[in-house]
Amino acid sequence: MLALSFLPKKSSPSELSLYLKKIHWHTRKFTSKELEVLLVNKLITYLQSKSISVHFICDFSKEIERKIGNQMNAELLSMTTILNALDKKIRNKEIQTSNNKTIKYILDKTQKIATGKSFIHS
Repeated sequence: MLALSFLPKKSSPSELSLYLKKIHWHTRKFTSKELEVLLVNKLITYLQSKSISVHFICDFSKEIERKIGNQMNAELLSMTTILNALDKKIRNKEIQTSNNKTIKYILDKTQKIATGKSFIHS
């Protein structure tokens, strides 16, 4: 059988796209509190193992804003505001993605808004 190498390869879905599909993002309604819990979960995952990227977290934050906009509770609004500022600093190269100490500090302070607890200790 001939290999069809001339056919374009499909690009694989992004990690965020897969996650959004998994949680039925486009068909399910979420409360502000549920989205807060999902975001905190991703923040803590990053802080504990860094198995996801800071870009994933910032992009997820933007998706949350698009989904519920001005219906966010105060905690979620504060968290997404901080993450948007972090994303802007990364894009403007004011903070390098390799600067783990600074990024972890910001992400820890962000999750602390919801949990009241710090997961990293300086």
